[in-house]
Amino acid sequence: MLQRQKTLESHFSDIRAIFTLFSISSVFFLLVFNSNVKNESTTNENESTIPFGVGTFVILKYENDFYPAKIVNEDNGDYYCCAIMRQSGMNHWEWPDPPDLIWYHKDDLICIINEPEVISARGVYDVPEMKEFLKYV
Repeated sequence: MLQRQKTLESHFSDIRAIFTLFSISSVFFLLVFNSNVKNESTTNENESTIPFGVGTFVILKYENDFYPAKIVNEDNGDYYCCAIMRQSGMNHWEWPDPPDLIWYHKDDLICIINEPEVISARGVYDVPEMKEFLKYV
């Protein structure tokens, strides 16, 4: 009788361990699933509200820095070739010669901005929208 009781306790112990493992796995699955659903819905909102196109001025993120740029070409709406401005002083920008053209994924394009304003005869531009992003650099 004592042997049978130990065997039953052993089985119950195994069942409890499996149930606990299953519960932990289920919670982990739900956490991962929910976070993926939230990320997908956020991504879809951004994609539908920002109509990037050739000739559009944008702010893009490259290696954790923000730059004003102009879209000069696109590839199926996933990649955009952008001419990037370089910083000239604290809050001003200029177009490099030759142009700095790089292909960027749509996720690197942060927002659409107005066309930069020329503020000097030397080709220096003001990009008012960049003032908000420069505090993150």
